[in-house]
Amino acid sequence: MTELTDSKQKIIKAAEPLFMLRGYKGLGMSELASLSGMKQASLYYHFPKGKEELFVAVVQSAIHRHHLGMITALESSETLESQLMAVAEWFFREPPFDILAMFRNDFHHLSTENQRAINKQIYLIHSPVANCIRMHFEKGELNVCNFDNLAGILLSTIQALRESYRFTNSTPQSLFQDFLNTLLVGLRK
Repeated sequence: MTELTDSKQKIIKAAEPLFMLRGYKGLGMSELASLSGMKQASLYYHFPKGKEELFVAVVQSAIHRHHLGMITALESSETLESQLMAVAEWFFREPPFDILAMFRNDFHHLSTENQRAINKQIYLIHSPVANCIRMHFEKGELNVCNFDNLAGILLSTIQALRESYRFTNSTPQSLFQDFLNTLLVGLRK
């Protein structure tokens, strides 16, 4: 890794929580520089196209980190239930990355070219979980028709539990375990 890449990675790491909290429109480069303890000139040196280039780099970095983290979590177990719990626990330890809020609030501010660049990588978020579900389906353990949809539902549920557990006497992990048990066993007797 070159010095430039290391510097870019440091900027991306500092910018990610700020963008995730404030969104694309809620944060300017001067404020980003101030909040992250960097000089604005340094941000523009590494991201000469400005805030949009930095935002896209942050989103792509988060997508890549989540993809690798989910693969590692899934490889840590063998049963479907334990694999999905491992993914949930990994997500609960990570800084928030609300991809749905990003699409709702920030995506339309980006150029068409950058929207396409992010869209090409979005499948990386669902693919490890979808592939896990597919593998268990092929073993005859599940009756599922759309692996990607179910992966999206599971990941959306995990994301929702990051916040909603505060209104209960439970942890996000126990809420997800209850959801997972219901999903795998069903509501019917």
